[in-house]
Amino acid sequence: MIQNEWNAFADGHRLTIEIGPGGNNTGIDAEIDAAWEKISAANPRAFDGPILAFVSADHANNIVRARLDSYRRLAVQPAIDTGITLLGVTGVLEARDRSGTRHVLLGLRSHATRVFGGMWEFGPSGGVEPPANQQSAMDAGDLWRSLIGEIREEIGLRVDLEQTPPAGLLLDPAGQSVELVFRVSLLETVEELTAMIDAPDRSQRWEYDAVRWVAIGELGAFASAQPCIQSTRALIGQIERAESAGEI
Repeated sequence: MIQNEWNAFADGHRLTIEIGPGGNNTGIDAEIDAAWEKISAANPRAFDGPILAFVSADHANNIVRARLDSYRRLAVQPAIDTGITLLGVTGVLEARDRSGTRHVLLGLRSHATRVFGGMWEFGPSGGVEPPANQQSAMDAGDLWRSLIGEIREEIGLRVDLEQTPPAGLLLDPAGQSVELVFRVSLLETVEELTAMIDAPDRSQRWEYDAVRWVAIGELGAFASAQPCIQSTRALIGQIERAESAGEI
């Protein structure tokens, strides 16, 4: 079941990610290595590297607890249960078209991605990379910068906006992830952004086969007609309710 929480923290601006040491699955390392060898042989884009695994959230004290782990131990699931839930960030990119209608961006996931190939999602989304200096904590600014990097790499937009706190916390068991969701209000029009996204270097971006701006009032119809991942469907419901209540 997807658990979706808006305003998940008492003060998202003061969010802290506490990072603990890595997990340990004694006795199954050889099994993990064999499964990873098959995954990487089938998908040349599969790359093992450090990730942050979600442990718990303390909403009242603005804390998310995570631990160090590796991508290979995530990727072998569900065939091998390593107990890993990826800590990630998801952006809900918003913009108005020339007539003033508010839209959000959805991306069609490539089949080269770990899960949900051929399905639409709010994006970009991706795992939070552990800090390079081995620090034991990150803050909301670190997550925001991580998301801005994903927007540049996966969508092709160079975004320079004032930081916003995470708008929600989303648990997606099917994707084995917990996502901190940020609303990103872009200043350009949908038409201008579309031209930027369709720039000549788009072929270098492989995570999405296509992207589409969808008017907020048409999100429900879009989700009914297109294959969308469960967490995106949950967010669409939340956005529609907030829109009807005049909260966004």
